[in-house]
Amino acid sequence: MAKKKATRRKSTAVGEAALDAARAGVDQAREQMERAEELYSQVKERAASEADKLRNSSSGENLDRFLGWVRKHPGAGVMGAATVGFVLGRIFRR
Repeated sequence: MAKKKATRRKSTAVGEAALDAARAGVDQAREQMERAEELYSQVKERAASEADKLRNSSSGENLDRFLGWVRKHPGAGVMGAATVGFVLGRIFRR
């Protein structure tokens, strides 16, 4: 009988430990979700701001802004140009 009580206590302790671990995991997931929501709202606001800038500027200003970006990031500019060339080549090949 004493053995059954000891086994019961052990299983209760294991169950409580598992429950505590699950609660900690849920709390951690909640914190990460809150951070993700904050980041999403920041990115959303920035994208809306950039979209407004594009809508309210002329095509010449947009081209100057784009060329400035390519000057800052030449590797990405070359890769983008290669990708566009590849896609256009595949489209007009037929």
